[in-house]
Amino acid sequence: MTEKLDQYAPTLERVLGIKRQLLRAGIPEDHIPSDWMPAIIAAMEKWIITTDDGLDYISSLLGFQTRQGDSDKEYTLIDNINQNHKSVKNTQVVFFDGVIVHGRPVPIMNPDLKEFIPPLELEISESTKNKCDSCGIVSHCLKEVLEPYTEKLECLCNFCLSHHENPKVSDYGGFDVCQDCSVYGCNHHPSRERKRVGGSL
Repeated sequence: MTEKLDQYAPTLERVLGIKRQLLRAGIPEDHIPSDWMPAIIAAMEKWIITTDDGLDYISSLLGFQTRQGDSDKEYTLIDNINQNHKSVKNTQVVFFDGVIVHGRPVPIMNPDLKEFIPPLELEISESTKNKCDSCGIVSHCLKEVLEPYTEKLECLCNFCLSHHENPKVSDYGGFDVCQDCSVYGCNHHPSRERKRVGGSL
């Protein structure tokens, strides 16, 4: 086992449990690399926990649905041991929705899930929302900028920032912010624009 895998080292019970599965599957015992099994299991666990492909694999294996954190929420990771608080972006949060009954994954009919990560707790709160001084929409993506013509501070949503005629203002916006936003009900969301072009709205 290398130092990079030490924190993922499996327990003896886990190694023996996996070895039993191999034996039951008909693999001859002398073909099972006992010296390498802990490292292989540790590498597998690290791959599952630290890579997007690993998360996709375990969620599909368990029949869980995944969803990204909402753009209009604020997420704070609370370390209960060290008493630290750290803000995290919604794109860094993935929720797994699923149910295991008698050791088997089952479809969710009426989930009542709680988000808890011991010993870390994820606190979810509503983002501050204000009214855009340009279009009047109430949103979480507003930024306060100095309007070059009036030299007054204005609160503008990302859409109005991105489409502002003055580059000094439009540089504060970003089309990818709207593209990645999970608030699909927003009048400025690109998905609504695609529907309008297609004639569905």
